[in-house]
Amino acid sequence: WLLGSMACICFTMLFRNNIRSSSIFITFISVDRLLAVVYPLRSRHLRTTSKAVRGVVIVWLVVLMVNVPESVGYFRDINETT
Repeated sequence: WLLGSMACICFTMLFRNNIRSSSIFITFISVDRLLAVVYPLRSRHLRTTSKAVRGVVIVWLVVLMVNVPESVGYFRDINETT
C-alpha cells in the first residue's frame, strides 16, 4: 500500500461507514414506505422533514461513534504487525 497506514485506515473507515449507513437508510426508507402505504393518514405527523433530518443526523452520529473505536483498534493492529 503506497499511501501509508493512515490512508488505509481512512479508506477502511469510509468503506464501513458507507455499508452501515446505507443499510440503515434503506431500512428507514422501507419503514417510511410501510407507514405511507399501510397507515397513510395516521402516519402523516410521523413523516415530517424535521424528523427525517433528525433521523439522518442520529444515523451518522451512531455510525461514526461505532467506527472511531474500531479505527483506533485497527490502527493498533497495523502498528503491531509492521
